[in-house]
Amino acid sequence: MFQKKYSIYLGTESEETFNSFIVEENLILIIKIDSGISKDNGREILRDISDSVKAHKIQSLDDFENFLSSKWKEHNLPTEFSYSAGYLYRDSLFLKTNQNGQIFIKKDNNFAKIIESENRASGKINSGDFLVFTTNEFTKIAGGEEIVGKIFDHKSPQEILEDITPKLKGEIDQGTIALFLTLEKISEDNVLIEKDNQIESQTEIPKSNMLIDKVIQIKDFLYSKLNGKFSKKPVTILIVIIVAFFLIWSLISGYNRNSIKAAELIREKLKQADDVSDLNLSRSIILLTDAEKDLSTLKKKLNNNSKTVKDLEDLIKDYESKILKSEEKGFSEFYDVSLENKNANIQQIYKNEDTIVVLDKYQQAYIISLSKKSIDSRKSSNLKDVISIAYFQDDIYFLKKDGVYRLTVDDKTKKLIESDNWGQIKDMSLFLGNIYLLDIKKSDIYKYISADDEYSGKTSYFVKGQGINLEGSNSIAIDGSLFIGFEESIVKFTSGLRDGFSTSYPNEKLNFTKIFTDENIDKIFAWSKPDGIIYVLSKTGSYESQIKSSILKKAVDFVVYEKAIYAVYGSKIYTIKL
Repeated sequence: MFQKKYSIYLGTESEETFNSFIVEENLILIIKIDSGISKDNGREILRDISDSVKAHKIQSLDDFENFLSSKWKEHNLPTEFSYSAGYLYRDSLFLKTNQNGQIFIKKDNNFAKIIESENRASGKINSGDFLVFTTNEFTKIAGGEEIVGKIFDHKSPQEILEDITPKLKGEIDQGTIALFLTLEKISEDNVLIEKDNQIESQTEIPKSNMLIDKVIQIKDFLYSKLNGKFSKKPVTILIVIIVAFFLIWSLISGYNRNSIKAAELIREKLKQADDVSDLNLSRSIILLTDAEKDLSTLKKKLNNNSKTVKDLEDLIKDYESKILKSEEKGFSEFYDVSLENKNANIQQIYKNEDTIVVLDKYQQAYIISLSKKSIDSRKSSNLKDVISIAYFQDDIYFLKKDGVYRLTVDDKTKKLIESDNWGQIKDMSLFLGNIYLLDIKKSDIYKYISADDEYSGKTSYFVKGQGINLEGSNSIAIDGSLFIGFEESIVKFTSGLRDGFSTSYPNEKLNFTKIFTDENIDKIFAWSKPDGIIYVLSKTGSYESQIKSSILKKAVDFVVYEKAIYAVYGSKIYTIKL
């Protein structure tokens, strides 16, 4: 098993070209498409390649070449594109390039270009092997193959990046890309648990006290010379002063150069974080964190109020907001139920189409049309100790420990479903009139089918053998597929079968309180009450953005309708614009 460490050089962006890369599990790929594709489309293609390679059984060079060929055809890529790719299989590495693609390798002290253009190769890989996946554009601006070989000189991928960035940024590097990769073999019994290919910041910045020490040494030198035997020789004094001036000037200019280099590397890491965010969010977060650490180090050497520090602080904030797609939102009052009952205290909210129902603590429910902003109230002595509430075709449904009830427009209550050997029912949802109950103790979801004002006996939603452990789950949401919310994850099922749903979140620690979606919404909303955040995901699990608002830390429940979040707290319903 090999551990991969890498760094990536990405040249100046161009509107016409798309450059990006993948380093995931066994696949390494850099790609350059000169025209005919948008950046969003390019990211979708790489995301598909990254996801689908896991499902392919690649055990030979032919398998790898066929996989890549099928993907290029599937996505109908333009003819003018270049790539360099590798695939690790056990102790072998399969390699493939086309057009301007190039792959170099350094084994021991030998450096060579393995393949380029339309070519392929495979061979045994050894611990410590160092590879470059690039295109000939990068090789040219770096100074040629011989210069590329000298870059390696016992350096780590990150050290190489730090070394070449200031030099290449002075060149016309538009559209260039190079991935520096080292492979270290680790035993199966001693696998290192690390963050995704974490780059450790190795930016060296001269310490300010070192500069002060040097100036003090020069001062002592001057003092000794000017008060010694040369003190009466004007020419000697002048020479000593000139030498001291140039020594101090060189120290200060060297210090400034290192500070400029450190600032440039911080900017480069932020750019890389942005470039990889759509394909590898966890990697992007690591780069952001590294940039913040480097800035903290730089602050110790520079004045915190310096323009460089202030500019970098603002730049990091801008990139964080852009990459995490995080927005701090205000909120406004939509409706105050205390206008109907001065003691109102909302406990739950449920939405069906353009109507919400809110459950008051005092055995009363309010039905509110969001489009018309009209309100109706219903009351029942049974509306206490309610676990979950729902609304369908002008009737309110509510779940209690002993069964499911319906409250009609004339305030009449009917028990529809008896508790039937339930464990602990945590949530209820309705879809097309059918009732779904989440039993976290017995790890099942019960489905009750509606038929002529009656309901069938319970059946398991899951296809036989497809059930999962539901301990710790907290909510369900249905849009045709069924989504189950856990504290740190969401699981998707379709027609009782496990469906694909995988998310890379920007936050390490998650604490979901509830999830929400329905057939009229094309997103999943996951609420973390302790953090005051709602995460917005696609229905396949891709992270899209996060909404922060102070009301989300206090709210007791929420739903989403059209372009707003509706959160309830106390007697009031608040809205947060999306």
